[in-house]
Amino acid sequence: MINNILKSASILTIAAASLGVTTASANTEEHDFLGGDFSGWVSAGTDRVFRGESETDDGKVPSFQGMYTWTHESGFYAGYWAGTNKFGTVPSVYAESGPYIGKFGAIGDTGFNYNIFAFQYYYHGETKEAFDYAELWINVSRQFGDFNLNLEVTPTLSDWFGIKGLDGLNVALTGKYDAGDGWGFSGTYGKQDFSKTSGANSFPDWNFWDVGVNKNFGNGWDIDVRYHDTDFEKSADPAGAWDSKFVVNISRSF
Repeated sequence: MINNILKSASILTIAAASLGVTTASANTEEHDFLGGDFSGWVSAGTDRVFRGESETDDGKVPSFQGMYTWTHESGFYAGYWAGTNKFGTVPSVYAESGPYIGKFGAIGDTGFNYNIFAFQYYYHGETKEAFDYAELWINVSRQFGDFNLNLEVTPTLSDWFGIKGLDGLNVALTGKYDAGDGWGFSGTYGKQDFSKTSGANSFPDWNFWDVGVNKNFGNGWDIDVRYHDTDFEKSADPAGAWDSKFVVNISRSF
């Protein structure tokens, strides 16, 4: 999900992207609206995996996503994302969406770039308010020739998934290699950690990783094939949301 938000920033401007983190410079002389431009992104996939967890109950419902973003020439941006959703343990939730606002740019002359934004998750269904929460995404990336490396640090801004008193922190490292002719290879290793509480206000930590290949066909079309896995405790995952899986995703930016 968030990976696609950051990917959208590269659609808006001339960008170099890692797993979704973009660094960009908006150097166009004219802009569509208030010194900025609009762009969009839509996709369809066999599943939607977020930090190793299936967001569509292992593909039991189609994974459709869409987003629309306005980006200012200064690097500030804001937009809205939406996607289908299904949790095996919470069948009443059928969709997820949220607004985001952020800023990207270069860190002086160091060669490093940043992309920082806040995202509010909304879950749509009979019990939607129980799960809504927010996160702050802090990304630092650097380009090394055809290879891009990105560090992502994401603390929660409110109770994670609505669990009272539960604070989360995601840390992930992503590498992307541009092989030319529209081909790319990438992989991520990360950890979702939580504040240690007791009783109902607790949740197990887990490590997650993925590796995949993508092909850009031009005119905004892209296909990505990716393997996801985690070390999430099987006893705590009766629905198998954190099981290993291959995911195919087709997207188009405009």
